[in-house]
Amino acid sequence: MNQELQAKLLKIAEALKVDDVKELVFCCGDNIKTIKKQNIHDARSLFKHLQEQFLVSEKDLSFLKEILHKIGRNDILTKHLSVTQKELAELKNSPRHISPYRSMLYDISQELESEDVEKVTFHMYHEKAKLSKTVSMLDVLTEMERDTSLSESNLEKLKYTLAVIGREDLRQKIELYENKVRQAKDLDSTKDKKPIQENPTNQPEEQKDDSGRGKNLEQYILDKNPHGWCVIVNNEDFGNGEKRTGTEKDAGAIRKVFNNRGYTVEEHKNLTGEGMLDIMKEYQKKDHSKNDSFICFILSHGDQGTVLGVDRKKMLIKNLTSCFNGRHCKSLIGKPKVFFIQACRGDELDGGVTCEGDGSTSTYECDGGSLPITADFLTAYASPEDYKSLRGSEGSIYIQKLCEILENPNHVQEDLKNILTILQKDIGDELYKVKDKGTIQHVKQMPSYTSELRKQLILPPPENIQSQ
Repeated sequence: MNQELQAKLLKIAEALKVDDVKELVFCCGDNIKTIKKQNIHDARSLFKHLQEQFLVSEKDLSFLKEILHKIGRNDILTKHLSVTQKELAELKNSPRHISPYRSMLYDISQELESEDVEKVTFHMYHEKAKLSKTVSMLDVLTEMERDTSLSESNLEKLKYTLAVIGREDLRQKIELYENKVRQAKDLDSTKDKKPIQENPTNQPEEQKDDSGRGKNLEQYILDKNPHGWCVIVNNEDFGNGEKRTGTEKDAGAIRKVFNNRGYTVEEHKNLTGEGMLDIMKEYQKKDHSKNDSFICFILSHGDQGTVLGVDRKKMLIKNLTSCFNGRHCKSLIGKPKVFFIQACRGDELDGGVTCEGDGSTSTYECDGGSLPITADFLTAYASPEDYKSLRGSEGSIYIQKLCEILENPNHVQEDLKNILTILQKDIGDELYKVKDKGTIQHVKQMPSYTSELRKQLILPPPENIQSQ
């Protein structure tokens, strides 16, 4: 633990008031889970949590600086964090961590007088009496989010209430935010569309789906040489004799597939939690302008939303992937960025449900421990949230099956999301024998993925096979 950083945080904590801490927690938004927020009572407990989530570290204080600036504590920034006037201007004009939605809500809370807040509270919660007259507007907004009457896509109740209490100016501020979001979506959906052309040859028009879009989506163009980096983070040795058996087989299979597909494969072994983030930042800073895509495999232990370094420190997956979004890695804007996560996402084993034709039975071990984003990302996981993934001496089920499908000539021209669906079926149809806590169990595994891809992603074909 860095003593200099801890000393700075202690001084900052002493300078913060109770209301300041409440405002900081609100500005953190989804970076702090609701259940965790209940345990944050002062600045020191907040800072401890932010450090545990790697949102505050010796090497990166940008998150802390931004939330302090948002609540107007520039005096702390200049006195304790040596922030210059130029940096203050950058924090104001180019926020990185606080979403426009949360920033807008915070601004509204600051413009409401205590009398206005009492009116809002009475109008919204007089029947349930959830809130007292002494609460702040941030308490009201937090309660609204908790009972799902307020979200980025659901601002109607808040707008209506502001209009009822006579704060039309704030209602209009929300509508201005909504218009900006709508314009950004419209721009994103139209910038890649081709001009409409007549059909001079009277050929049948392309078959449409219910939305009116053509079924044949535009493809990402992958024509560079090399196509880009394929990064493998391979955490095998966790100390005290504990090794992730079979992970070298996974790394070897990945190297073979992506070397053959024209990627520059680079492997990084046995990284700490901070080390994984440092590696991502190294590739974030590289020039990807001559590449057409980016691939990353993370092979490790994990938990919900996190992967473990070999020092057993958790790193948020979203902190790793966000290094490559449009704000942080401009040379990858508009290009597909694909992450494969071979790690547990929880403690549970999937016992399956009764059905016929379960397929073969194989023996695997649990991948120890208990276990978005901007456009053009695809993040694929070996298992869904809360569940373990399976791995044996010959590698993990997920990585080995994925590489097998990618090497199959019949799938060379297959969209990656289709391949992942095939992968889900192949793995989901099997029944696996697992030794867990001293007993043998027959379990299932179901991979999952999330996609923000805007086009079809057909990976470049291997050099030594042709599609059939």
